[in-house]
Amino acid sequence: MANPYSKWEKAKLLYENEKTKVYSPEVRKFSKKELRIMLNKYGVVYVKPIFGGGGSGVIKVSKVKKRDTIYQFHYRKVIRAFTTFAALFKALQRQKLDKPYMIQKGIHLMRYGKRPSDIRVMMQKSNKKWELTGVACRVARPKKIITNACKGSTVMSFHTLMKNVRSEKQIRALSKKIYDLSMQSAHILGHKYPALKEIGIDLGLDTTFKPWIIETNAKPRIQIFYKLNDKRMLRHILRKRREK
Repeated sequence: MANPYSKWEKAKLLYENEKTKVYSPEVRKFSKKELRIMLNKYGVVYVKPIFGGGGSGVIKVSKVKKRDTIYQFHYRKVIRAFTTFAALFKALQRQKLDKPYMIQKGIHLMRYGKRPSDIRVMMQKSNKKWELTGVACRVARPKKIITNACKGSTVMSFHTLMKNVRSEKQIRALSKKIYDLSMQSAHILGHKYPALKEIGIDLGLDTTFKPWIIETNAKPRIQIFYKLNDKRMLRHILRKRREK
């Protein structure tokens, strides 16, 4: 049975769709074999729980070459280094990976003040039509790999995030790309899970400003919009929720 709360199921659906594949990082089920393949292929991956939210349990795993270090993982504020893949995998297993996990290609996210950033897009459906009702950006706390607002990230508007690195014309073009990608994703997921009324889409811009679909949430939290100085999007989101 289709489960809209499975991050694996939704990520795989978008990765396999021709309209969103190019913007979707590759995902595989967590195993020793698949982890080795993904690390050899991409160098950096994220090991994340298939169920849950708030960024809990997400581990950044890298294949690096610094002196005798070949592998490392970054979990919360702790970074550990290993000289063998076997030692890395054994340490990961001790991080309570007894529940279902997945592996996702790592994206080198755009930095804001040397900290990774991402974008939360709020999609809501009313009268059988999807509408983009909110866009807000998050910048991770120092030394953190997770940008979630509940983890203490800095929240700002998309224009504030981009104004020092892109021209006004480029910002408008990128906004249009984000809108189109979010609408495509919502229609694909909405077709698979017709009961969905809201979807939170987490997008990341890489160092070339290409958008990537990092994650989609079937029960999105809206705390991030409370933190914006401009409350118009928050009021619109709450109004749409009351219409259900």
